[in-house]
Amino acid sequence: MTNTDTYLHLIGLEVLAILGITMALQSEKAAKRALSRAFLLVLGILLVHFVSHILPDRFAHFVYGTHREYQSLPRQE
Repeated sequence: MTNTDTYLHLIGLEVLAILGITMALQSEKAAKRALSRAFLLVLGILLVHFVSHILPDRFAHFVYGTHREYQSLPRQE
């Protein structure tokens, strides 16, 4: 059985495909601009999500290393 994360990946890729196809078929500049902004937003969210999968330890170290209350905790490396 697949998890929710896999479904979110598939939905994000489908939204990107739909936005890309709709942008290609659209001729009005205002609508094309709005679609391209939505496309870039979804693409950005997927890329950030992808990076959080690839670098979870480094990402967590960066986030928790910037807060003073977490710096005093012993690190497990």
